[in-house]
Amino acid sequence: MKATDSKVIEWLRFPLACLIVLLHAQILEPTWRPIVADSGFAYTLKIICSEGICRIAVPSFFLISGYLFFKNLERWDKDVWLGKMKRRVHTLLIPYLLWNLLGIAYLCITPYFGAMTENPDSIASIFRERGWLRMFWDSNRIVEQWNPPTVNLLGVTMHNGVPATGPLWFIRDLIVINLFSPLVYVFVKHAKGIGLGILAILFILNIWFPMEGFSIIGFLFFSAGAYFAIFSKGLVDSFRKVKWPSYVGSAILLVLLVISFGRNGSTQYVLRCFQLFGVIAGFNLAASIMQGENCLFTRLADSSFFIYASHIFIVSTITFLLSKLMPGTNQVMLAFKYLLSAAVTIAICEGVYQLMKRICLGFLSFICGNRRTVKTTS
Repeated sequence: MKATDSKVIEWLRFPLACLIVLLHAQILEPTWRPIVADSGFAYTLKIICSEGICRIAVPSFFLISGYLFFKNLERWDKDVWLGKMKRRVHTLLIPYLLWNLLGIAYLCITPYFGAMTENPDSIASIFRERGWLRMFWDSNRIVEQWNPPTVNLLGVTMHNGVPATGPLWFIRDLIVINLFSPLVYVFVKHAKGIGLGILAILFILNIWFPMEGFSIIGFLFFSAGAYFAIFSKGLVDSFRKVKWPSYVGSAILLVLLVISFGRNGSTQYVLRCFQLFGVIAGFNLAASIMQGENCLFTRLADSSFFIYASHIFIVSTITFLLSKLMPGTNQVMLAFKYLLSAAVTIAICEGVYQLMKRICLGFLSFICGNRRTVKTTS
């Protein structure tokens, strides 16, 4: 792996985790209802951020994962694959199970606090509604009650169920892709750029297997990362060649996304095009503004997984409290609360991480997948 790629990836991890937090922030009324007006400054800001810019975080992580999976690969055989799978039991599977257990516990106890629901369900009904063991996979697709699935050009419904700890759908899909990595290797090795182009078209058109765990966004960007690693092409060097087209294309597509959002069925296709351009633009931007190896984002990189996995338990409470402490529907105030809820959530997660780093480093390392970036303080 080229030194520049390593530095940019390390620098990107923290801001990408922060984008995921902002993605899940809400603009709320004091009555715990999301603002649904389809106009105004706050609404436009949320579309630009949560429905636009923040949507490059997950494909960026898939790209990075594919690149790191195949980097410095001298040979590819069953033993290499089994060795990688063994390591990913610790880095992916165990954290996935542990954080979902925490998510299940959270779902069972939060209704009884009375802050977010007037009619708390019994624990048994929560398990029945979400499908018992399916809470570790797609939670019986309960999320589709407020986040309807998309329908592609072929009329196929593309479901979007998530596990009990919602953001961990990325880890779920990454585990599946890792299991299919031998096929990814063969595909990338032989199909090369043409194969990636076909995957990109399928991604834009949302044509793929209509089941959770086999997302086209995961297979496309993981395969793209694999392509750069297998053929020893530097991410930064390759993306720099299309630096300005990535910036201009991202800006135009973001404007089109704001214009089309919620008004017609073209939004999903505009968003996927934006993600393609936006991921490249994000790497180019990081490479341009990154300052040295000891800059703030690089120092905070080790907390990125913890922020990603834990923020969902905090952000909803923060947005609720801010709606109570700072009532009012002034557009500027709503936008401020939206951004503040994400900032406060990130600060709390970072604070808890640093505290755990001091008092229970071994446990922290375990729940974060024994990642080598969980370092001792010195």
